[in-house]
Amino acid sequence: MKYSLGTCKETKTDMEEESFSEVFYDLLSETSCYLEQRGYHTEMHVRWSDVQIQYNTDYLVRIMDNIMSNIVKYADPEYPITIDRVERKDEIGLLFQNRIAVTDETVEGNRIGIQSIRSMMKEMGGSCQSECKDKVFRVELMFPLV
Repeated sequence: MKYSLGTCKETKTDMEEESFSEVFYDLLSETSCYLEQRGYHTEMHVRWSDVQIQYNTDYLVRIMDNIMSNIVKYADPEYPITIDRVERKDEIGLLFQNRIAVTDETVEGNRIGIQSIRSMMKEMGGSCQSECKDKVFRVELMFPLV
């Protein structure tokens, strides 16, 4: 048994197996539409693949909600949001990039969102890397191949 993130309640991580394309095609289409409706331009550079990944639906939805929330809070709408497919030897994933908006107010995130994403990705056997360099924020989600 695992403890669910954010609570002390025990939960079992239910994993599913499906192709990368089946998991992300609709999800990324909805993500792009959501961002476009909020004034952002998205550029998707994702080649679809039938390789199988293992994931938890609830975690994946929470991860994507968190990423979209952060983009809406911090991204500069004058620059595109890019979504790229990333491949390595035994894993496949997505890279989200956005330019950070420069405002009069300095918004300090508490990074709990990224920590939460990292925890959920780890629970699914994957990883999350993030960085902010030269006013560009990047977050990479990697899933092991099944």
